[in-house]
Amino acid sequence: MKDLSGITAFLITLLFASACQIASPPSSPSPIPFTPSPVPEIGVGFVTRVPPTAAVIDVPTATPLPPPTATPTPTPIVYQIVEGDTILGIAIDSNTTTEDILALNPGVRPELLQIGAELILPPPATPLFGGAVATAVPVDLAITQTHIYQTASDRSWVVGEILNEGPAWVTQVQLMVELFDPDGRSLGQTPAWTSGPLIAPGQNAPFGILWPGELPENVRPAVSVIRADGLVDPFTESGSQFLPLTAANLEQQLFDGEMTISGDIENPAADSAAVGEIIVTFYGQTGRLVGYATMRTPVVSAQTSLPFEIKSVPPGGRPADFKIYVHGIRP
Repeated sequence: MKDLSGITAFLITLLFASACQIASPPSSPSPIPFTPSPVPEIGVGFVTRVPPTAAVIDVPTATPLPPPTATPTPTPIVYQIVEGDTILGIAIDSNTTTEDILALNPGVRPELLQIGAELILPPPATPLFGGAVATAVPVDLAITQTHIYQTASDRSWVVGEILNEGPAWVTQVQLMVELFDPDGRSLGQTPAWTSGPLIAPGQNAPFGILWPGELPENVRPAVSVIRADGLVDPFTESGSQFLPLTAANLEQQLFDGEMTISGDIENPAADSAAVGEIIVTFYGQTGRLVGYATMRTPVVSAQTSLPFEIKSVPPGGRPADFKIYVHGIRP
């Protein structure tokens, strides 16, 4: 029989050394800088799927910033996978390649895409809705509310709403969002786009960015409009790509914080719409913006209707009301 005394002594020594290592205080980690991520650009399907019990940071109405002197660099798009998606199909719809998508998402396996998971897509080389001819008309926009919602996934939504106070339609609205800590130090800035290609006179349009990491209390947002084009009549002006669509037969269901909006997109025009853009904005009991969702539909043929369904869990909690806007884009 082998002598086990030496082995026993070795194990006791090993356990003692491990206990000493566990008891040692950990070294302080170095701070990791981060850059906020904007929400998807116009034309990319997007659903806010975060726990409805997200913490809320009350912030005042955003303070305008002076317009920046340089145009911001395009930033990646966040796309949420839906049933039936493939990497090749997403690449074709987004005018990119499967290689570029996989390079931005190294952990994604094309054969095992998960519904609801997010993909980072390259930004488009040109605006997705750049066919409208802008008219030299005054543009009057105002930021009406901005809120920050911290989620359970160590990220924060910064969402807001812009109001078209002028007499003209507005398109191609780009914003710059910057956050400041209680001491006035900048936490970073990023461009954002209003949701949907058009904002009618008197209409609100939501915008938002997804900020990685928790934010301190009393964060102050500053939002400025850095681009906006005015249109007198987007549906009749020469060169316009827009078509007037409507939403009908609307139904809503709320289950466990998830709001489902369904209905039909109706195209009364004599031309088909290559793309239908749906924008749903969700509000709380007091009119507070709690989130939004957009959806892009396939072709809506002339003088026909097309059913749609949008599901969303607004980051600001249980919605009590919603507004829906629909626009069409010509081929």
